[in-house]
Amino acid sequence: MEEVLKFLTARMQIEAEWAVQEKTSFTWWAHTLAQRVRVAEPREVQGVVLTTLHIETDLLADVPMNETTWARLAGVNQFATLSAYVADTSRGTVGLHASVSLTAENWLLARAIALHAMALQMADAYAEAAELAEAFGGRVDAMDRLLKLADSNTRIVPGLGPVMTRAQLQVERDVMKTIYDRTVDRVREGDYVEDMLKAGVMNGLARTWKDPKKFLHDLHKGLWAHHNKLDANVV
Repeated sequence: MEEVLKFLTARMQIEAEWAVQEKTSFTWWAHTLAQRVRVAEPREVQGVVLTTLHIETDLLADVPMNETTWARLAGVNQFATLSAYVADTSRGTVGLHASVSLTAENWLLARAIALHAMALQMADAYAEAAELAEAFGGRVDAMDRLLKLADSNTRIVPGLGPVMTRAQLQVERDVMKTIYDRTVDRVREGDYVEDMLKAGVMNGLARTWKDPKKFLHDLHKGLWAHHNKLDANVV
């Protein structure tokens, strides 16, 4: 089934520098979000040898796994097309997932459906990630996925700013997580910019801001919009 991976890579015009290729899967980036395509081991179902192709895009991290999330997933999945929104309770993530069953008889049709599912899923991910983060109280899951796939030789090209190494991306991710941990409870307790500055939430970080007050003002607005959702990381 490596042939279907080659077909999808070619038809989506995925360049080698934007993908990580493995024997039974590949992960690629159209921009900041990663999409993974993998082929499961063949199995026999009612005498037919069947292989399942999985197409996955992680959208949100740090999503609270509660009844509100289940209700919202049910709501958005009413309008799902070729991919469904699914939650991973062990990781606290929400992503898009599609699967296509391939057999010797349906090979040509199934790979065409997979191609359409892959393209639509990526388009939906970029169109909806930010809005879904607000709705679910999570954050767009890009940094953690990049860190898992990068090594010391990797160079990351952000949408804004200079090219980064994996070590620099790790620093940026840790700074964002530290700021979130320091501010989320204070926002819920009613602290504003001056209160948080006085409490030292910006002290000892690996980077600085030209205007810390403006940064904290924007952060406060983002967190306050989700103050009633537990553990909602929207930094």
